[in-house]
Amino acid sequence: MKTKSVLFFIVLIFMVNLGYAQSKIYLVGERHNNTDDNIRSNAITQEAQKGDFFLALEGKEFLKEDLSKDSLRIKTSRIFGVEDQFELDMVMAMKFRLLFYLYLNNLDDGQFRLQKVNFITSFLNSPIFIDAWKLMDRPFKDKYAEKVAFNIDLIILTKDSELKHLNGPTPEKSFSMKFVNSKAFNYNYAFSIVSKELAGAFYQLGQEKKDQYKYMPDLTLYQKFNQQPFNKDLELGFTNDFAVNWRNETIANNIAQIYKQAKSEKKDLKVVIGQLHLKGMESMLSEHTEAEIIVIKSNSANSKKVEEGTE
Repeated sequence: MKTKSVLFFIVLIFMVNLGYAQSKIYLVGERHNNTDDNIRSNAITQEAQKGDFFLALEGKEFLKEDLSKDSLRIKTSRIFGVEDQFELDMVMAMKFRLLFYLYLNNLDDGQFRLQKVNFITSFLNSPIFIDAWKLMDRPFKDKYAEKVAFNIDLIILTKDSELKHLNGPTPEKSFSMKFVNSKAFNYNYAFSIVSKELAGAFYQLGQEKKDQYKYMPDLTLYQKFNQQPFNKDLELGFTNDFAVNWRNETIANNIAQIYKQAKSEKKDLKVVIGQLHLKGMESMLSEHTEAEIIVIKSNSANSKKVEEGTE
């Protein structure tokens, strides 16, 4: 009888410890241009600095070495990226193609403007952007690069006095603000055609790199959307195939690796990710991990529209 009691006690302790060890995954959806969602995401990031839970961020490159014992030992925070940089940059190149038309009229919104600046600076400083830039013809760049660089300087340096400490990023060299008062060219047009050429260069890179990926969407869709950026059917196809589904597979695999480490430290994992990714991500993580997955949708009153693909 005494032996049975001891065995029961051991099993009970094991079950309690097992329950404690089952770290949870919180999928926190956000609309990237929604102020309330941004405030919530920033608060989560600040809290994650303490190291009480793991945090995975969309839009940040996943680096396996960040999960190494040496790396984990020397830092308190547990914040990681989840992206493949090429996948992310290929999508960003197409967003860059649409950026000027879609965002230029939103200059009264300081938060939106800051996001635009952050987008431009992070994208143009990516090594893969430089790879794509090199694929563009030299005569073409000589003709338009300076005008586009001026345009970027103008957006960053003159639209908000609080942002004037930022330097306008350029692909090859720093351009002087002496061009600010120049009206010798239509910089809207220059920006448009260079961004089209840049997306075309990413299409070429995609052709070169497709064998490196288990799955890559139909690149002809990418090419057609570059030619017709306001075609709603092509936009929906691009969003679903490239911006969401393609990246989701990589992101889910990377989250699973981060979760494994979080579980070993008996900590939860929070993932801040675009609302459109939530449904597919929840399903994939259910296959990749044994974790309980808790989905927290966007704070936005328009989140239903986001789920329908109008982020």
